[in-house]
Amino acid sequence: MGDHLQGEMAGLWVHPIKLIDGFRAGVTDLETTQHMSLSESAEFINHPYGNRFRYAPLLDGLEIERLQFSPDHHTGVIVCYTIRNTTDRERRLRFELSVKTDLRPVWYSEHLGIRDAPDTVAWDATKRAFVAQDTGNRWFCVWGASPSAGAQVIAQPEPISTGGDG
Repeated sequence: MGDHLQGEMAGLWVHPIKLIDGFRAGVTDLETTQHMSLSESAEFINHPYGNRFRYAPLLDGLEIERLQFSPDHHTGVIVCYTIRNTTDRERRLRFELSVKTDLRPVWYSEHLGIRDAPDTVAWDATKRAFVAQDTGNRWFCVWGASPSAGAQVIAQPEPISTGGDG
């Protein structure tokens, strides 16, 4: 999308700063060890306030939806996954969300005197959330889960391949 910065225009932006190159999610049935990446939805619905992705029934009776929107009068985005078990048996699942940051200025940053610097990402155990920061600027991005009772760091996540340096 766009051509101001080749391969860099997609992602989550709070103009004039890019926060996230991308994210991905997946769910694993812990009993069967079957895993599904939530990369292709069966249905996309665009609402005036956000959009919704519905994933086909998967892993023997799961229905998953992703709703995302930017709340009025707040800087950021909310991404909400809803997982429904349509079977009559109890399920144990693992839901994984991977985020790739790329905190960087917009294409005309040289005119604004803004310089990009490397990102750092740290797990805040008290808030059970990740905090990414640009080491040379005040830019930051936070993500986590609500409720976060089972949230934890994945020791060696599979890298997300994007054009950015995040």
